[in-house]
Amino acid sequence: MTPKVEKTQVSAASMAQSKPAKSAEEKKSKAAIKMVRPKQNKAPQKPVAKEVTVTVTEGMSLLGLAGKYNTKMADIRKLNHLKGDNLKIGQKLRIMATDAKELKAYEEYQAQIIEQKNKQAEKANIQRKNKLAEGRIAQAKSYGLGEDYSFKKDEKTGNIIVTVKDEKTLAEIKEDFNLPDGSLRETNGNLKPGTVYTGSSGEPTDNYDVSKIGKGGKVVINTDHFKPEKPFSQEVKDWAKSIYHKIF
Repeated sequence: MTPKVEKTQVSAASMAQSKPAKSAEEKKSKAAIKMVRPKQNKAPQKPVAKEVTVTVTEGMSLLGLAGKYNTKMADIRKLNHLKGDNLKIGQKLRIMATDAKELKAYEEYQAQIIEQKNKQAEKANIQRKNKLAEGRIAQAKSYGLGEDYSFKKDEKTGNIIVTVKDEKTLAEIKEDFNLPDGSLRETNGNLKPGTVYTGSSGEPTDNYDVSKIGKGGKVVINTDHFKPEKPFSQEVKDWAKSIYHKIF
């Protein structure tokens, strides 16, 4: 005879003990899955104008109706075949009206998108200028400008902060960095004609270009404007000077 197999009952507690304990990471991951993601607000759509009929009463004007229903005076004229702006009491006008709240929400959303795009473009431009500034500084040093200036990159703007090691006029700085007219004024709002700056000697002057930047003074160079050129050798400079004197 086949021996009978006795069925044993296993308690829920013993089953729980036999299962491996869940790690803290597993619990966190499961909890994250169960979390309900918040619903994202849909972008407001451009409101569609709906036609309404308005009966003209005392005090109404075409300008006032256009403002009230968020439309244009020209559109009201065209839709109602009006030749002028005069209205008659009791006159019925067809107007394509736009909901003010919907229009405001849409316009504010569009403004936010434009602002966001402008910020992204500005950030990308600064990153580009920072990369360019590194090359410009290295090039300037290789051309010997490091003897008269020290350089520091402005991470926030991508421009180059130049410290004058000895006294320099603005005209000299402009020439040394091959800058276009007005560049120093554009990037240095504090530079004014008739001023002798920190550490410089001499009297103030009304001529902007000969105003001086003293020893230790700083100016900001627009990285996009700064196009280093290899300076002429002293021999070439002396030769050019001798030719000039022979002609004049």
